[in-house]
Amino acid sequence: MAWMGFRHRPSLFSIRSKPEPDISLIALIDLLLVVLMFVLVTSTLSKWSQLGLNLASSRAGTEIARTGLRVAVLRDGSIRIGDTQALSGLDAGALVKAFIEARQTLNAKNDVNATVDPSKPDHIKQSEAAMRAKAPSMMIYADRLAPHGAVVRVMDAARQAGIERVGLVTQKD
Repeated sequence: MAWMGFRHRPSLFSIRSKPEPDISLIALIDLLLVVLMFVLVTSTLSKWSQLGLNLASSRAGTEIARTGLRVAVLRDGSIRIGDTQALSGLDAGALVKAFIEARQTLNAKNDVNATVDPSKPDHIKQSEAAMRAKAPSMMIYADRLAPHGAVVRVMDAARQAGIERVGLVTQKD
């Protein structure tokens, strides 16, 4: 009808201005933090669960804090120290050297993360220090079918590297 000289009248729908969508930045940041925490937790758990270790079972084991250096002895006899790749064919000297380096790295990381809380009473500080002293400085995750000699070799290399407290991780029956 524009050719007849009539002007197009705006309808009610075209007059109203549409509100522009806005994104709440606070909600977005909260969501991103939750996703980040989920990824961090699952990535640290999945590293050791992907090894496919079939741990030995025990009824007499005690629950302790799993701190310190973590070493896995896999089914084929290869050894994994901390988050490194599986190492196979290491002689005793190389294994001792690897343990010393891993322990120094772990100690440096713990020194950075350690904070002194002056608000804590002395008896709490002493009990926390005693708990850390009782905790093994190396936890061995040995597969049930791992060669016995490989586990003994890891324990012997740990002693030679100066690691005095060694624990074997088992699963409850």
